[in-house]
Amino acid sequence: MEFHIGRATRDRYKFPTVLFSFTGNVIFANITAARQLAHRMNQVRDAGKNPEEAVHAAQLYVMGLIDEASHVAMARYREQLDPAAMADALGWLNGKLGAAEVDKLLLTFVGEFP
Repeated sequence: MEFHIGRATRDRYKFPTVLFSFTGNVIFANITAARQLAHRMNQVRDAGKNPEEAVHAAQLYVMGLIDEASHVAMARYREQLDPAAMADALGWLNGKLGAAEVDKLLLTFVGEFP
């Protein structure tokens, strides 16, 4: 798994690098990539002239850690308590929205966060 950056954001800031990923019990953080992304965002936003638009690498770093920690927590939940949690959630969503709408939602998600 990895920290997802939306397609529009990656295109705007021209940034393809993975910031965070996890395998097993370890979160791998790419601090350099967080700094590079913040720098690129600040260039595009012209943060020198618009300091209120500045993005700090530490903010991106912490946001990524929170995202990855939630992935780890969900993986542990499925392993230790309810292996069918995701399938059950998908079934519930299909029941509420209909399979066609859920498929549309999932296709939109993978289009935005490939």
